[in-house]
Amino acid sequence: MPLPESLDALIRNRFANIEENAKLLEEVNDSGWALAKHYAIRFHQVKANVISLLMLMKLPRTNRLVDDLRHLADEGNIPESAVYKLLGIISAIKSDYEDGILDDIAERIEAEIAGDYLTQATSLLSEGDNGNFDHIPAAVLTGAILEDSLRRLCQRQDPPIEIMKSNGKGYKTLGTYIDDLKNAGLYNELTAKHLRAWADIRNKAAHGQFDEFGRNEVELMLQGVQNFLADYL
Repeated sequence: MPLPESLDALIRNRFANIEENAKLLEEVNDSGWALAKHYAIRFHQVKANVISLLMLMKLPRTNRLVDDLRHLADEGNIPESAVYKLLGIISAIKSDYEDGILDDIAERIEAEIAGDYLTQATSLLSEGDNGNFDHIPAAVLTGAILEDSLRRLCQRQDPPIEIMKSNGKGYKTLGTYIDDLKNAGLYNELTAKHLRAWADIRNKAAHGQFDEFGRNEVELMLQGVQNFLADYL
């Protein structure tokens, strides 16, 4: 699934800005100014910009590239080879992105966002007291994460599964997403059964039926959703 237009535009604009600054490095280096103070400042600025962008994009090889970049000309002297290595890295990553080779960026970002919200749900549970209704917010939040994730999984299928109602007025229900994805072969009936149970807890929490489930069910729901997203998102 492609990145949202705003995020795609942000990354492309950032690439263009970094590449423009990097080309100035090459031009200045050709003029014999490689040891000038302002040149060193520009070099390390471009290097930092590339590291920041790589960390934003969360590429599989980010850690290795970031480590290489951090140690690139980090002792003050900037050899010509360091400049060309920096330019080569920028050119390669930009080309991969524009050619669609890095399509998993969106999925990685989505998975991390979902993970952050699940961490919040875990905190809500851990901060609550047994016997009270403090687990209700955790159930609502976990259910919302599950619904959003199933909606995204529908969009990733080939062909994509429609996420809107047939009349175009609003999204389908959580239960419909579960059935649609099972029918598409993403998972089996046993997994669908677990998903329906978690959806039931979410619906009860959202409609004030607090006495129909307890903290233990929410804890199992949270753990189950975490495992499901780790396998499928």
